[in-house]
Amino acid sequence: MKAVVIGATGLGGEHLIRLFEKDQRFSEVEALVRSPQNSSGSKIKFTVFDFENMDATKVKGDILFCALVT
Repeated sequence: MKAVVIGATGLGGEHLIRLFEKDQRFSEVEALVRSPQNSSGSKIKFTVFDFENMDATKVKGDILFCALVT
């Protein structure tokens, strides 16, 4: 199963993708980010995403998590 995470570079999002990395139910974790990031795990893929033009980008996954926190 593939998880897609918005807000993965924040405090809550970082914790979330670390949990998914260890969870055997997820074979891939795609983190949508505003600027390039270094991948820190074998399952984690950081994708630069244009949040201002979301219609132009197609993202596919089995489950979506929003970890935007203020």
